[in-house]
Amino acid sequence: MPRIIPTDPFWLPSPAACDAVGSALRRHPSIAFLDPGAPFNAIGCPACGAAIAEHWWRERMEAGYDAERDAYEVLTVEPPCCGRFVSLNDLAYEPPAGFARVEVAAGRGDLARVAAALGHAVRLVS
Repeated sequence: MPRIIPTDPFWLPSPAACDAVGSALRRHPSIAFLDPGAPFNAIGCPACGAAIAEHWWRERMEAGYDAERDAYEVLTVEPPCCGRFVSLNDLAYEPPAGFARVEVAAGRGDLARVAAALGHAVRLVS
């Protein structure tokens, strides 16, 4: 089933918002990378649209991960294409992926409902 995440990976919903979403909500103890469960067809820079090499992306993913805390600590990177600082969360993943502390199991048609229930902007990640 597709998953919906908040656009801000650091954001957590209020208890009332959690109740509004119900059992479809899953919490992570820290910021987790939610991948599509399949290899990426492409990763792109959100600032200039250039393709990002997977080896570059993997190196930045490893550098931003704190193994002792089992958490991603640093999401800001400087891509090799344009030099503008961007978030790993905002890279254009195909298929979609992202970082979050919570996720909701829901379909594409549920984006507006989940956003309203959480009180925060959301996006589809798989």
